[in-house]
Amino acid sequence: LEFLLKNNYRFYFVGGFVRDAVVSILYNTKLKVQDIDIVVETKDYYSLVDKFRNLDLKKIEIKQNPQFLTFSIQFPSNIRIDFSLPRKEKYEFSGALPKVELAEDIIEDFLRRDFSINAIALRYSPEDKRYSFFDPYSGIKDLIDKRIRVLHYKSFIDDPTRILRAI
Repeated sequence: LEFLLKNNYRFYFVGGFVRDAVVSILYNTKLKVQDIDIVVETKDYYSLVDKFRNLDLKKIEIKQNPQFLTFSIQFPSNIRIDFSLPRKEKYEFSGALPKVELAEDIIEDFLRRDFSINAIALRYSPEDKRYSFFDPYSGIKDLIDKRIRVLHYKSFIDDPTRILRAI
């Protein structure tokens, strides 16, 4: 995070980590963290990966998946941080791996996600030096209402395993 902040990257914590943090706050439960997802708004995947490789981080492994615009850092403590650029996806047929392209911003990235409860971000404002939730699709309300809501009509067609994740 220090690296991202010092280099003026706009970034967002996203996915299950944020969803579980909201649930933890709502129901006053302990948050157990194993993996963290961060979207970094940049257009240059390889430059970002190279900058992380050049950091003097001891005993970490960086695994790249450029076809998905992602990379992960595995720490000896078994904590994993998954980084991605904002992405949009196209599916050639139901159940296929998506063809991934760079999205314009986090809003467009959210549209490719499965459910509103997984389209909540925790973002840092460099101006205020504060974190706040960013929830353009009312995922927090859906968590409060205990509702699973897809973000687009082709969600289960594109990826049928989303049905299992909903359950």
